[in-house]
Order: sequence, then structure tokens, then C-alpha cells
Amino acid sequence: MATLIQQIKSHCTSQGSQGVKTLALVKVCIDHMEGESGDWSPLAMLIGRSQPAQSRIIKKIVEKILQGYSIVKDEKQDSGLRISKIADMNQGFDEAGKTTLATLVEDKATLQGAAVKDAFLPKVEKPDFDITAAVEKSVKAMAKEGVSLTDYIDALLAYQAGLVVEPDF
Repeated sequence: MATLIQQIKSHCTSQGSQGVKTLALVKVCIDHMEGESGDWSPLAMLIGRSQPAQSRIIKKIVEKILQGYSIVKDEKQDSGLRISKIADMNQGFDEAGKTTLATLVEDKATLQGAAVKDAFLPKVEKPDFDITAAVEKSVKAMAKEGVSLTDYIDALLAYQAGLVVEPDF
């Protein structure tokens, strides 16, 4: 029988649209890491050798389930990654996340499907207006045009007070 590493290498070369099998392999790798050996190399191999779009999703799932670990680049490793314990943190596995993953695998959910995204990649509500982004855009535009921040503020205040019809810059 092929080792887990051999299965992962074979899978990653023919990954394509095998989202159901990939999600099942994520679960197998996490279970393997949680075992007595604590061997993280198959999981790092799966993340490191998967196609970029799939790798990002796998990494998000792993980050949610593995508590107190980080995934970092390490060229010494065959996978190009290393999963390390974060100092001064309790390491463990999020049981709710593991249960959710197991349910998704049983339901034959695909890695890039809506069920996985809803469970592990929650949408972040974007504000209607981002004042920080607007300020950054304005500062860049002013720098490009050679306008100082002080002159810009003075022109805005004058404009707001109705002293000028349009700012003069």
C-alpha cells in the first residue's frame, strides 16, 4: 500500500477537479498529524504541492482546525513548507472544526464548493465606505500632483465654508 506521502504526491499531479478527494485527504492528513507521531509532513505536502487556488482553501481549513501552529515556508522541506508550534501557545485541534470537516467529507462536499466556503471561509462584510482607503487614495493623488497636505486641507476648508466654488488644484 502506498504511503500517505506517495498518495499525496500522486493526487497533486492529477488534482484538477477532484475537490471531493482533496477534501477527504485534508481530513486524513489532519487525523494523521493528530496521531501519536504528530507528523505534519503529509499535511504540508498537500498544501505545498496543490494547485494555488486549492492550496489557499486547504490552508484556511488547516488554520481554523490547528490551534497554536503556523505554516511557514521552508525550502529544506520537500513540501516547501513547515508546520511549527507557536511558542507560548497551547497547541491543539479545534474539535468543532474537525467535526465540520468530517461532516463535509461524509456529504461528499467539494473543496471549492459553497458548503466548504460557508464553513471555513466566512464572508467579511465590507463597509459601504472605507475612509482609510479614501484618505490613502487622496494622499497618493496629492503626492502625484505635487500638492501638500496642508494646501489640500486649506482648500477643503475654504470649499466647505463656501469661500471658493471649486478647490484650486
